[in-house]
Amino acid sequence: MKCRKNSFLCRMAAGIIAAVLMLSVMPMSAFATNPYLPSWEYIPDGEPHVFNGRVYIYGSHDLADVYGGGCLGDYEAWSAPVDDLNNWTHHGTMYKKTQDADYKTGMTMLASDCAYKNGKYYLYYSPGGKVSVAISDDPAGPFEYYGKVVYQNGDVMKESFDPAILVDDDGRNYLYTGGKSQVMELSNDMLTVISEPKRLVPRKDEDANTVGCITNPDDLKGCAFYEGTSIRKFGSTYYLVWCNEKTHEYSYATSSSPVGPFTFRGIIISNAGKMSDTDMATYPWGNIHGGMVEIKGQMYIFYHRQANGMGTRWWSGRQACAEPITVNPDGSIVRAEMTSQGLNGGPLNAFNQYCADIACYLRTPEGAFESPQKIGPYNNEFSKDLHGITNTTDMSIAGFKYLDFGNEADLSMNFMTRIRAMGFEGKVGIYIDNPDSGRKIGEFAIPQNASKDWYTVTTPVENVTGTHALYLVFDITDSSATDKDYLCDVSTFQFTKNVDIGMTVGVSQLVEGYAANVPVTVSGEGLGDISVKILSKDGQTLYGESAMQGDGKAVVRIDAGKKISAGAYDVVVFSGGAVKAAELKVVSPSESIWSPEIVSVSEKVGIKFSEEISASAAKFEVKIGGLPVSAAIVADNTVLTNKDYSQLKSGDVIIVSGIKYPALFPSYSFTFMITNR
Repeated sequence: MKCRKNSFLCRMAAGIIAAVLMLSVMPMSAFATNPYLPSWEYIPDGEPHVFNGRVYIYGSHDLADVYGGGCLGDYEAWSAPVDDLNNWTHHGTMYKKTQDADYKTGMTMLASDCAYKNGKYYLYYSPGGKVSVAISDDPAGPFEYYGKVVYQNGDVMKESFDPAILVDDDGRNYLYTGGKSQVMELSNDMLTVISEPKRLVPRKDEDANTVGCITNPDDLKGCAFYEGTSIRKFGSTYYLVWCNEKTHEYSYATSSSPVGPFTFRGIIISNAGKMSDTDMATYPWGNIHGGMVEIKGQMYIFYHRQANGMGTRWWSGRQACAEPITVNPDGSIVRAEMTSQGLNGGPLNAFNQYCADIACYLRTPEGAFESPQKIGPYNNEFSKDLHGITNTTDMSIAGFKYLDFGNEADLSMNFMTRIRAMGFEGKVGIYIDNPDSGRKIGEFAIPQNASKDWYTVTTPVENVTGTHALYLVFDITDSSATDKDYLCDVSTFQFTKNVDIGMTVGVSQLVEGYAANVPVTVSGEGLGDISVKILSKDGQTLYGESAMQGDGKAVVRIDAGKKISAGAYDVVVFSGGAVKAAELKVVSPSESIWSPEIVSVSEKVGIKFSEEISASAAKFEVKIGGLPVSAAIVADNTVLTNKDYSQLKSGDVIIVSGIKYPALFPSYSFTFMITNR
């Protein structure tokens, strides 16, 4: 956003708002969600590996708003410390697809995997039906092209993709591929195949009794190989994982040898939300791929689920997700449930604000369907910094698992959400535990003339304690709506506590593009830890954030570099589950009261003058936010005193310097030229 060039308050406020909003979008160390990466980042096929106390993700990279945009991006590096799986860091691009020796425009870079050996990290990836390797000294890269996987006669191994790599405890190297489920041993150059490829899991159209090495082929029915091989060794047991023929299920088999034979054990997770073959699909499903990892004694399955996978965005944005899993003493895995809480280590605090794209349950009354069919609700990218749920057709349901409401049985509560209406009358029911038979705790109406721009709805709900799933049921009551029409888009949601908060914001208007400090004073009884954020109206972009000091005062800083545009923003006080908001306006330079033409600015500062400056102006007073500020005004190297500036004439270059206002503004200087109006 750009403030009027010399409107200091606007600039400062704008910068603060931007900083607060951005913090609310990124998963912070306070809690984690699914997806565990920022909403704008799509890393499917994620293979997790722990290197040097951090868990790194190796996958592919989808591009939103590109038809068939799956795997079209470069390989990106993300990691988190093993003791804080809520705090992911983007290290940048680890490997560009243009680095591949056979790169061609439009080439996809399919799933990847990584292994460490002899001081080097080897990235195995699949461009154009083969497996190639890149090498680095660091698990986050940058990686350099190393070569193609070849047979001993030099021929390139083809018709393979989705590689998985295992360096075993004895130092031997095994490559698994996903075009065909097969394994082969590599030499210590990590490129040359030195054994005959051995088939592992047959495809649907192959006979499991004669193809592969599954010891219990009759149990494999419905779970034959489709794609997405992954391999892990835990203790003395090897776990082979694959996307089965249903495409939305991740199956696994175990063995005492890296090359099998393997015994089929079952299903780890389904990204259709199914917990059994007879269950209704409760999430728009598609292919699944990822891997297992043990972190500090806890096992996890990393996988992806579909988003943006509708219409012109087919296969163009799959969310990186993860769930803790339980491994029984016999090595079998308890089937995992798809949740919103993911790596959080437990249910999410119901009184935090969340992006609605953490929904793990999205269906019509008939269930959910394969992602590209565009039937019922789905998680969507409205813009890079704005995500949520769309296509909420009649009686469709969005669910979130799980939320912790605490134990305050006498608490008065509200449900708050950010929506935009589609022009149809309806209502949204708020349920816990089950959308059909669970407890209805509240409801809010959406009138036919409701805003088609984003706005906030706050509605009272019944008191809830303990841990529960949350469901929103979208009921269109408008007779003019068709079965393809939908009620609203949803961007954020949270529960709030009814606690009386007094709030004063020291400024009311900022100018886009300028740095600013926004002072906030808060008062009230029984308030917990308090933070103040400046947020976009949809609640998804953070422009500034500050903790409240013991005196009930905070100053939220907005830096000039924050991209905050003219418009309305919210200054929001968070205290436990209590929320209080005030509006803050950011105006463009043309709307601010600054009027002179600016010739040069040594540092952009937003200054408000009590009257327009022109060649005929006799006096003017410098103010910031309506407060007078001491300043030295210099014209033609002469200090003008007593606020008598009758000497000014058109063409004079004025320097204002030494502006100071304790606790609110630092010292600034700027220049402008007096002009005739």
